[in-house]
Amino acid sequence: MWIKAAPEEHMARVVAQGDMRPMAGHAEAMEDLRNILTAREPLYGKADAVVDTSGCPVEKSFAALRKVLASG
Repeated sequence: MWIKAAPEEHMARVVAQGDMRPMAGHAEAMEDLRNILTAREPLYGKADAVVDTSGCPVEKSFAALRKVLASG
């Protein structure tokens, strides 16, 4: 299963956990993250299911994940 999110959300989630390393002294961190995720898309795209959590609160993301798991 691929639990997908927008690059900006990946970064925001890491920072919200108090981890500033992705941005510390690295102005290109967001562009690097975008490139990493783009490069991995062909592999992630092979997943049996995708749950896109972009713009979703935790509760909605969790419900979507449970729904996919229950139907599999």
